[in-house]
Amino acid sequence: MPSYHPISTLMEFLNSNATATTAGIFAFLVCLHFVLRKNNGRKNRAPAAAGAWPLVGHLRLLRGPQLPHVVLGSMADKYGPIFRIRLGVLQALVVSDWKIAKECYTTNDKAFLNRPKSVAMEVMGYNYAMFGLGPFGSYWRKMRKISTLELLSNHRVGMLEQVRESEVQASIKELYGTWKKNKGATNILKMEMKPWFGRLALKMAVRMLTGKRYSCDEHESGRTRDVLRKFLELAGTFTVSDAFPHLRWLDMGGYETAMRKTAKEIDYFLESWMEEHKRKIASGQVKDEQQDFLDAMFSTLEGASSKDYGGYDIETIVKSTCLNLLLDLHLVGSLEIFVTRNRPRTSNPLVAGPVLSDHWKSPQDLLSLGRWIYPLGSPTAPGPLIGHWICPQGLSEIAPGPPITWSLDLYSGFTNSRVRNIDLLSNNHVLKKAQAELDIHVGRKRQVQESDLKNLVYLQAIIKETLRLHPPSVLLPARESMEDCVVGGYNIPKGTRLVVNLWKIHRDPSVWPDPCEFQPERFLTSHKDVDVMGQHFELIPFGSGRRICPGITLSLQVVHFILASLIHGFEITKPSDEPVDMTESFGLSNSKAIPFRVLLAPRLSSYLYEQITE
Repeated sequence: MPSYHPISTLMEFLNSNATATTAGIFAFLVCLHFVLRKNNGRKNRAPAAAGAWPLVGHLRLLRGPQLPHVVLGSMADKYGPIFRIRLGVLQALVVSDWKIAKECYTTNDKAFLNRPKSVAMEVMGYNYAMFGLGPFGSYWRKMRKISTLELLSNHRVGMLEQVRESEVQASIKELYGTWKKNKGATNILKMEMKPWFGRLALKMAVRMLTGKRYSCDEHESGRTRDVLRKFLELAGTFTVSDAFPHLRWLDMGGYETAMRKTAKEIDYFLESWMEEHKRKIASGQVKDEQQDFLDAMFSTLEGASSKDYGGYDIETIVKSTCLNLLLDLHLVGSLEIFVTRNRPRTSNPLVAGPVLSDHWKSPQDLLSLGRWIYPLGSPTAPGPLIGHWICPQGLSEIAPGPPITWSLDLYSGFTNSRVRNIDLLSNNHVLKKAQAELDIHVGRKRQVQESDLKNLVYLQAIIKETLRLHPPSVLLPARESMEDCVVGGYNIPKGTRLVVNLWKIHRDPSVWPDPCEFQPERFLTSHKDVDVMGQHFELIPFGSGRRICPGITLSLQVVHFILASLIHGFEITKPSDEPVDMTESFGLSNSKAIPFRVLLAPRLSSYLYEQITE
């Protein structure tokens, strides 16, 4: 991340001759924005959360010692299951009830089909060609159709079953080899699982995309995973430009510069895969029954005109779509069921993220921005009003209490709240029950196959319970209303961002008894008919409606198979009898803040590992 100090830059700008004219115009635009928004649908608006500051709105409330989803959950306790907050100049509707979420994703699904634009998706998402996080339009409709009917259909997912089995079994063999080499006198291997999951996810993704086994060394593999993690980190960055589009030219924090660097690195290896595929197609090596995702994309788009696809050329469409899949599987590989901390999580890729990082840590720093945007003596910002905003007494009226240190960061920070008993290592009886189910349906004389998964109902319950407590995003990726609509009896104006708090919905005690307890059995009894496919709104880890994650079938297949193969092949325990630390941390990519090692020992005969062919 480049070194950057916005305060000094702003001070230099204040000394320039063009400041008065530029700032006056900007102040007029900001004031006009708020006046128009205030008068738009003023009647019967959803409750507005208190505590908003001038300019930044509620951003500072989402920075404190608790994570944003926890803060928004507390707000829901106070203001109800639907309320409004302000993020800079943006209005957001926060929903914390499954019935209201259902209304958003069914009755108002058309109104909320759009995704808000962001600097991250423009710079790193091939100028919104990544349709999953791009705006609604004809391009989105066409790419959604291609993904659903061609790339991620049940037929194509089934065609690649052998690829997934091969890669998972090869990784199981690799894990056995590591145990054999390093087991020592105890016959137990102490190992951090995160790199193993990461390598497996990357190998599987590359092989399904390109048809070739990813045979790079650990350094290159680690570099690729680092780039993907960087992408996810930056994709969760809600920059100053997102909150105040007129300030984009400042690139405060240097985030856009970092995004452009990451975009080049990702484009480099995607381009190399594409060139190799072009050579393979030209040589006639591709057979219909052996088509991978790149083959299918090129075949589907053959002869297409950029005019038919939003102005994007075929190469851009293919690369952006492959990046979608690559990131989906990268996140699957980061689904850490054996954790020492809750997977770091962010509000969502398009609503929350570091805004100004540690650059502005006090109200006085905010005032520097206030003096610039609303200059004293400006016709659009009278002196007395600005004086009230910038004096300490005025600030105390806006935000009562002692002075605080803060920064505009929407998801960083730690919380002391703990979620009890949420992983397999803290619930050894759950792990043993899952292994017993595997022994019944698979036995110990062969490896697990994907065809076994349909019989593993308790394993499926474990995955559901994990996704209830650990959804990929605790706040679903934001949507933006394309038209005025009514939600929960309230008028919602066009341009409002929709933020659905899964952390609150998935822990609703009226739906989930003992909501903070890890109880897979609930999905075999009281909630046996509930699934995660977006039709049961009390459990929607992948979203719902027409914007639901298109890769949900593939993702679920992969995570079930990886977990089944791992716990069938190995005994897994904690290094000590101490309870697992479940303190929540922050981030968008699913990586632990503190590495955690587990104890591994094979459960099967040695020949079952050694006979695996790669």
